[in-house]
Amino acid sequence: MAAPPGCDDPADPIEPPAGAVATPRTLVTDPSSDGPYTPCDDSDSFAGYPTTIYYPTGTTCPAPLDDRPVVVLLPGAGYNLSSYNYLLEHLAEHGFIAVGIDILASDPGGHEDAAEYIEGVLTDILATWPHASAMDPSRLALVGHSRGGQTSRFVADRFKGNTDDWTVRAIVGLASQGGGVPITGDLTNGYLLLVGSADPQQVPSVSYGLYDGAGSEGSLAFADPNGIYKAMKLLEGANHDNFAEINGLLTSQAHVTKGYVMAFLAAHLLGNASWYEVYIRGDAVPYGWSNVVGQVSDGFLRTVVDNSEDNSLAFPTIGGAFSYSPGCRRRSSTSGLTPTRSTRRTRCACRARRSATCSRGRSRPSTSRTTSG
Repeated sequence: MAAPPGCDDPADPIEPPAGAVATPRTLVTDPSSDGPYTPCDDSDSFAGYPTTIYYPTGTTCPAPLDDRPVVVLLPGAGYNLSSYNYLLEHLAEHGFIAVGIDILASDPGGHEDAAEYIEGVLTDILATWPHASAMDPSRLALVGHSRGGQTSRFVADRFKGNTDDWTVRAIVGLASQGGGVPITGDLTNGYLLLVGSADPQQVPSVSYGLYDGAGSEGSLAFADPNGIYKAMKLLEGANHDNFAEINGLLTSQAHVTKGYVMAFLAAHLLGNASWYEVYIRGDAVPYGWSNVVGQVSDGFLRTVVDNSEDNSLAFPTIGGAFSYSPGCRRRSSTSGLTPTRSTRRTRCACRARRSATCSRGRSRPSTSRTTSG
């Protein structure tokens, strides 16, 4: 498949020499697609709170796979826990034990209490759930929508220090509420933010502030105690409600959410970075969403976008062209979180030809940006 105009790098060593016979390359699957496992669900009450658990099995229910990472989902205000079953089920299909907990913090000021209650639920699950032995609490991710996104940061803060059963490997905020505990390297290794440009409740500037304040930009996650792998995807036209299932309807926004969440968590909890390379670092978009603007900072690759595009992605305040996804197609993939020199150069060459959003060093931002929302 030919690359879009402007995406070829003449110095790229992975390009075949002139006259060579092209070798077919298999693209990675879409992370929003169904997974290989059969999801089983188990709704119950733990520590007095309604809880829904989806878990994977290779055959039939109720025989879970062993040694499974755990994802906890926290709902937003005004949304039924069942509104997120689409995401819990999708995670189970791909090998996670996904736990939805119906706890909502009072706002403002109730997030510490909510985090304590959530810890109590997880403790009760480990002690009483018949399939608890299949859970690996050292591989935990937190996903929160709106107010639940803020609470997830308090939960991570409660679990930091590795002195308990749970170790938070990644946090995902879906139109996350701002304020509260900042994301630092002692809370988690990874932070993903998904936000819609048409969200009147949690406007994109909130997520930009959370992203900018997370970790230490340009630092190596494994070398800097405050360094993390962080990414943000701004979905043009997406709103606040459709991160949940509304009136039994699963929208395309929910499908693209499944894809990005899966791509990020597969890398951080399953050690599979093939989707991460293409969908988080790269420009590929799950489920064919129209336009997505992304930024990422993980020590090896850093892309930066201006914060002032909130609801009009066509007019960057720093001038120049603006880079949309899907953009340049990836020509290769790597097996881990660290890209090879050649793939990093190819990716950066693609973006640099269309906008000034690419940097190829550990901590060298390629463009200035405004920080106002």
